[in-house]
Amino acid sequence: MLEQNAVNVTAIFILFQFFFTCLFFREKHCGVKGISSFVLSALMLLLTSIFTLIYANTLNEFYAIALIVSFSSIYYFVIRSFTELLSIRTKRKTERYYFLFAVAISIGTLILTDEVVYGISIGILASAVIPLVYLLRLISNKVRYLDILAERTFLSHCISLILIGYLLLLIVIFVKKVLPIGILQYLSLELTESVNTASLFWGLCAHISLLIAFLIVIYKFKQDELKKVGETDYLTGVYNRKAFFERVSGIHDSNDTYLILIDADFFKKINDHYGHIAGDEALKHIAKVLQGNISKSDLLARYGGEEFIIAVINTDEKKLRVMVERLRAQMESSPLVFNEITIQITLSIGVSKFSKQDILQDIEQADNMLYQAKANGRNQAVYSLT
Repeated sequence: MLEQNAVNVTAIFILFQFFFTCLFFREKHCGVKGISSFVLSALMLLLTSIFTLIYANTLNEFYAIALIVSFSSIYYFVIRSFTELLSIRTKRKTERYYFLFAVAISIGTLILTDEVVYGISIGILASAVIPLVYLLRLISNKVRYLDILAERTFLSHCISLILIGYLLLLIVIFVKKVLPIGILQYLSLELTESVNTASLFWGLCAHISLLIAFLIVIYKFKQDELKKVGETDYLTGVYNRKAFFERVSGIHDSNDTYLILIDADFFKKINDHYGHIAGDEALKHIAKVLQGNISKSDLLARYGGEEFIIAVINTDEKKLRVMVERLRAQMESSPLVFNEITIQITLSIGVSKFSKQDILQDIEQADNMLYQAKANGRNQAVYSLT
């Protein structure tokens, strides 16, 4: 018993460190989805371990049920943390049903088991296995982020290994039930303490591995967020010039790709007459109109000042002309309303063929067509497609 208490005290010290690590991370990254639920699961695990240490000698049904409900609550919050982090669409009612199902199965197992200590072990394991199977199913089928495949695979493997460990512990418990009486009497106390210790530390390892997986996914999201900040024009939200060149360099088939260079007509007058704030709003408005009239495969970027550039991918000349005219007409018919003032915006457009041999020369050709459009009276498009 003394050795078991020493194990429990050691586990509690580890859980204190685990909880305060989660709490510190939450304070530093309070905006991260799911972190509050994960901190709650760590707190519940810590309180449950303290409760176990204090009432370890009280092996009755009330103690067993309280322990099982606590462990079911822990894994309920684990599920919530990952569904929130990964933006998995689930119904809270469904998760509560899984929680109640785990509790019911665990308590039912406890009632059907002759010895309370083994009923507790089986109940705790069942209350962990059922929610983890549910979480594994969600991660395998309902994660919408396509760019975290490696992280999702790692998380699935973590959960799978945790489930294997729990199932091995269940097998050990059931093996004890079928051992001959002589061997059973010899191994009873030693096996009981070993199973309880293994259950405790496997639970610790499970939570720590889940925390590592949680942090890995967050790190991936942070990386993507920083990358997006480095690629995005801060004002309009479209790609910046650097990101545009990086992505255009990855285009393999240049036969059906075209470059569209766009300039807002008389943009300086907007800044002079209405102020630079109105000018900023005009740029946002232009970017929004352009973004709404191109396909997802096309690349839109702010090239500089009031100029935008689009790489139109996988199209033909006829479709290209229809698209360019749609952009021009849509902008002309969508004035900016700023401080109850209507500001008319039109576009001059130059279009060139993308050769991939010299992207700067292709852009220069589009720029020459743009200047020709301005010289012809603005609010029109000029093409160089040979």
